[in-house]
Amino acid sequence: LTFNMRPVRPVSRLIVSIMLCFLISLPLFIFYAKYLPKLQALVQGHGMESDNIWGNMFAIQRNSPCEKKMKIVYLKTHKCASSSMQNIFLRFGERHNLNFVLPNSGYQIGGGAVKFSQSMFGSDPKQNYNILCMHTRFNKIEMEAVMGKNTAYITMLRDPIDVFESQWQFYGLHGHFGMNIDQFAVAPKIGKLSTRWWKQIGQNQMLWDLGLDEVENEEMVLKKIDEIEKHFDLVMIAEQFDESLVLMKETLCWDFEDITSLKLNGRKDGWKKSLNESTKSYLKKYLNSDYMLYNHFKRIFESKLKQFGTNKMNSELQNLARTTADMTKSCSVTAEDNAALRGDSAWWGPGLVGYKVTGGVAEECRLMVMAELKFVDRIRKKQRGVRNDKTGEKEEPASK
Repeated sequence: LTFNMRPVRPVSRLIVSIMLCFLISLPLFIFYAKYLPKLQALVQGHGMESDNIWGNMFAIQRNSPCEKKMKIVYLKTHKCASSSMQNIFLRFGERHNLNFVLPNSGYQIGGGAVKFSQSMFGSDPKQNYNILCMHTRFNKIEMEAVMGKNTAYITMLRDPIDVFESQWQFYGLHGHFGMNIDQFAVAPKIGKLSTRWWKQIGQNQMLWDLGLDEVENEEMVLKKIDEIEKHFDLVMIAEQFDESLVLMKETLCWDFEDITSLKLNGRKDGWKKSLNESTKSYLKKYLNSDYMLYNHFKRIFESKLKQFGTNKMNSELQNLARTTADMTKSCSVTAEDNAALRGDSAWWGPGLVGYKVTGGVAEECRLMVMAELKFVDRIRKKQRGVRNDKTGEKEEPASK
């Protein structure tokens, strides 16, 4: 067999060459159009070293702008800087006109040993809620039924002995147990000493808040730790409060203005009891389960800090301090004895430091120092008004 092979015409070869050049060049054009501005910024020294230019370039690509998260559960653990954190979420929600999960009355959802349940919100619990940041006991299934699946879960932990000492003073547990904290630490935990104040405040408080009933059962404690690690986007550490805020800002894609805060509901120095080593030793055994929880998530937190980077964290902390200082200055915020304060800025509780706004006229200034109960009442009234407007109902006058 013979084949008559026609010679390839010069014009055809030219067309093929042009097409090949186009196909080879197209990815290069796309690459340079996308990354050349970043390379130029890096070479000009815009915040990154040029000796790691390729790694930095792809880091920029990974850290592209994101959307602020607006659906959040902040599990409010007792005596873990929770009032300061709650104020951050309340102000953020007000600023963005978000919808809060609130009880019909009072300032916590449930009470005693009761855990969060969608049944607490009537026949129609789904109100397109955005933020849950009230005291309540964790219940993932029930919270998800109210909040939806696309929700960020955040909480904060603190050294368990400091939690216990703080709640001992704040709730006056010496009166409940009939002894001081040093005597309680060494006493056998039988009878009344084995109970929780109002069936709510007591041993291993953080695990209790996180929904665990069997707070002395090691197997159940480990299961609860696994559950929290699985479902929570961030577990913060109170002793590293500012670093926690920075990581939360990163997790939620918020701005520095969203995480400014004051140390709210904090005690005056004279109201803090210094525990002796013997008392600490006994309490550490008594609070062993909470220490399992705390130490586990403290290690995870340290790992997150390392991954975040020391230089980047230092830069973020400086920016946070500057933003908070600017806010404090513009609002003319001064620390005061809470007992001398009146109105919206007066907190409930003994021996507290309060804050007073003397110069700022912006609403944000008042909200930054507003007492927790007053702030919740304000939002509850606002949300009731919005819902009544939608249904055409009139709000019942408050009983005196």
